[in-house]
Amino acid sequence: MREHTSRGGRAARSLLAALMAVIIGVLGAVAVYDTSVQPGAAVVRALLERRPLVLPPADFVQVARTVTERRVPIAAAGAPLAHLGIYAPDATGGQPRPVILWVHRGGFISSSAGTVRDYAILLAHAGYLVASLDYALAPGARYPVPVRQGNAALRFLRANAGRFGGDPAR
Repeated sequence: MREHTSRGGRAARSLLAALMAVIIGVLGAVAVYDTSVQPGAAVVRALLERRPLVLPPADFVQVARTVTERRVPIAAAGAPLAHLGIYAPDATGGQPRPVILWVHRGGFISSSAGTVRDYAILLAHAGYLVASLDYALAPGARYPVPVRQGNAALRFLRANAGRFGGDPAR
């Protein structure tokens, strides 16, 4: 009878040790992730907000002087105000330019339109009208808010690209 009781005691101690290991592991994970309920989002944000791997060309300052930059508010139903950075070549006349809507990376949780500003300037210098969307980020805005803002930006560009020298059909 005593042998049976000691085996049951060992099982109880093993179960208690496993339970304590789980509790300590969870507390450790919470401390490591700074009590975030979305540790995966924190990891993605850290990766996406690293410095850019590509640097602008040496003559970038001169190139930037050939481009006009504007900031336009974009309203979308059920969403906070978003903004478009609009980059257009200074050269006037000629055919309306093809339009690029650039939505920055970040998975709706990080980054900004400012991270692609240099690229937008280079594309505008090459003859495009570039609109770079600065959409609302989580956790302040939840999906599908950025998608609504993107659709509002497209509607705005279809209706107004010509004001900036762009061709909404291209």
